[in-house]
Amino acid sequence: MRVALGLSFDFFILLGDEQNLQYKLYIDCEACDKAELLASFEGALRELNVEFATKRESGRLKETAVSLVGAGTYEAYKEHCIANGQREGQFKYMVLQSESDCDFDFAAHELEGVR
Repeated sequence: MRVALGLSFDFFILLGDEQNLQYKLYIDCEACDKAELLASFEGALRELNVEFATKRESGRLKETAVSLVGAGTYEAYKEHCIANGQREGQFKYMVLQSESDCDFDFAAHELEGVR
């Protein structure tokens, strides 16, 4: 997605919120404009995945919620996962996962006052 979006960022995760029929994107991209990021992200997904485009157009999937998180979020997430049983030497995270399967509080790492 970095190439498709033309952005530089260190970390992102996309959580699927089944209850609200919406994806939630958390991204460490302090220099990004949220509106531009949303347009680029959804545009790239629409081009790459016809099913995403169809569900967005029909309203079966709401607009992606974008949250910019601060530097250090990845490390905090990694520490949280290790504390909950993942092995540090084999740490990998799924970029796309269900929100109900992720118990890390990304909202606590959101940057305040960012457009």
